[in-house]
Amino acid sequence: MRRATAEDKNKVLVLSEKYHGDLDYLPSYYESFLQNPVAVPFVISKDSEIIGYMCGFVIDNGETIAQRAGRISEKFHGRGYLKLLSEQIIAEARKIYNIQRMVSAVNCDNPYIQSKSLWEMYSSVISTKYMLRYVVIPSQLINSELPNNRPLKNMPIHGVAEYFDTEVIRKHLFPEDRIVINWIPYRLLPSNLSLLECENTVCASDVQVCNRIVSGLLSIATFYTIRRPRYAYSLDLYGSDISSVRYHLLYHLKFIANELKDLACLSIVVGKELDKQKLLDVIAECGLIKLTDSGDPSKTLQYYMECNL
Repeated sequence: MRRATAEDKNKVLVLSEKYHGDLDYLPSYYESFLQNPVAVPFVISKDSEIIGYMCGFVIDNGETIAQRAGRISEKFHGRGYLKLLSEQIIAEARKIYNIQRMVSAVNCDNPYIQSKSLWEMYSSVISTKYMLRYVVIPSQLINSELPNNRPLKNMPIHGVAEYFDTEVIRKHLFPEDRIVINWIPYRLLPSNLSLLECENTVCASDVQVCNRIVSGLLSIATFYTIRRPRYAYSLDLYGSDISSVRYHLLYHLKFIANELKDLACLSIVVGKELDKQKLLDVIAECGLIKLTDSGDPSKTLQYYMECNL
C-alpha cells in the first residue's frame, strides 16, 4: 500500500467501473483529493497491479476520518482489501491527528452493503436518508408554471454555522447532530464548513422561528462534472416543512438552467423526517425524469455509518 499519485488515476478509475459507471464522482475529484491537505488517498497493489483505492478525509477538528470513494477490483471483492486500506489510512492520519472515530456512507445498492466485514467494522448507523435521482434537462424546465414566489436567502457555506448556535433550529434541522453534505456526515462544527469552501456549493434557506416553532428548509447543493450527463448536482434538504420543498427545488433547478446550462443528474437527499410521498408528489409536478426507481424506498436508502477507533 502507498499514497496515490496523479499517474495512478486511469488505473484507479477502471476499478469497480461496472458499479460506479457514468455517475462516478472520482474522475472530477481525483486531483483535488491529491492536493487537499486533509485528504489521505491510498492505493493497494497485488503483483504490481493496482487493485484498490480509498481516500480518507480528516474532519471534526481532526477527530474523525471519513472514508470516500473506496473501490476494489471486482475479482478481488470479499478478501478484506478495503479493510486493509482503511487501516492504513487511519494509521497515516494518526501521525498528525488525534483520530478517534471513522465514518462512511454506503448506498443500499452498493454490493459492499452485503459485506459481513462492513457491519463488523462499523458499530452504528448514525443516519439513514433517502437519495432520489432524476435527470434535469434545462430546456424543458417548466418554471413559468411553478412560480418561485417565496423568498429564499442565498448564503455562503460558512453562513450555515448560524444554525448550529440556535438550539431550537439546530434540533429541528439536524436531529441526529450531523450535517450531511456530499455524502459526508459532519458534526455541527464551523470548522467543518471551512473544509467545504473549496467545493462548488449552492446554499439557500427560508428557515424562520416563531414562538419556538421552526418553519422552512435549508438546502445545500454541491455540483461537479461526470461522464454522462454533463453534471451531477447533489441536493441535501434539511428540515420537515414540505410546503417549502417546491421553492427550494425551483431555486436549484433555475441554478442548473441558468448557470450550468447543461444536462444534470439531480440527487435529492432527505431525512426520514420529511414526508417522502409528498416529496415525490412535488417532484412529479416539475416533470423530472427518474434516473432510478425513486418510488421504491428499498432502492433509495443511503446509510451513514460510524465506529469508534
